[in-house]
Amino acid sequence: MRRRRYITFLIGGIALLVAGQALAKVRIKGWYFPKPFTMSSPMSPHRFGGMETAVNFTDLGTGMAFPLRSAIAPRKSPFAVDLTLPLSIGIPKDGSAEFYLGNPSISVTGAWRFMFPVGGNQRLPSAWSAGADIGLPLAGIWGANAATVLCFPMYVREYSAWLPHFVIRPKVTLALGKPIFFGMFELGIAGLGVTMSGDTYTVMDWGVALGSQPHEMVSITLEFGGAHALHDDSFTVFSHNPVWGALGARFYIGEKFVAGLMMRVPFTHAFADQLHSLVPDVPTNESIFAFSIFVGYQVKEHPGF
Repeated sequence: MRRRRYITFLIGGIALLVAGQALAKVRIKGWYFPKPFTMSSPMSPHRFGGMETAVNFTDLGTGMAFPLRSAIAPRKSPFAVDLTLPLSIGIPKDGSAEFYLGNPSISVTGAWRFMFPVGGNQRLPSAWSAGADIGLPLAGIWGANAATVLCFPMYVREYSAWLPHFVIRPKVTLALGKPIFFGMFELGIAGLGVTMSGDTYTVMDWGVALGSQPHEMVSITLEFGGAHALHDDSFTVFSHNPVWGALGARFYIGEKFVAGLMMRVPFTHAFADQLHSLVPDVPTNESIFAFSIFVGYQVKEHPGF
């Protein structure tokens, strides 16, 4: 009985905190739309970087990825450059551990802030961006291995960096809302990939993030995404169109330190064999969940809201 009272009191306190901040029209100084774990953000701090560590437990073995990330946004320019270098280790159940160095991925975007009118004198902070991810096919020199097979399923929205192919992924992102509640939407207009043998494939991908930053020290996002082949006869990187969900949180400690945690759940077995539904014992390289931890920094000299 006492435990129920504590839980009720806790839920009531959180509700009052959220309602109070919403009524007070909270504006966190220097606020940016937080970057979700599974998609881009239309705004970036002046400097942002760090390392993400993700683990994937599968029937074929265990994969551990630790991509390095860095972003640069000039103070007086709307353009930003994101760099990603995928590093991973695959430990198959049968065989020796393998190391994989993926493609350096360069993302160039332009982002513009604006205030979205919602009626009367009310306006919401908003931003949109357009650009492209480019994967330089350096990984094609040594090709794929067990580390690619075991780690890539955690990064299907970043195939430009993880596949040993040349990939161009134009994208557009929109975000709007206040810190207490915001939404973000991303569309990869067309991911065009060229394999080392000259085959091509075209993929359309999307992402949605709903989130809240009730305090300047924490942001929480519920994320969904998917990738879909545009035509049946294209050479695709997965046997079934992947769709996933994720719950993530980032913590901002001091002026520069950032840490985050994300749990990702695939809704489809995108990399299972076509017979997996008929033969459940067929091994798969995609787990029922994957989690990642991010540790990095940010410098908010570029003007935010």
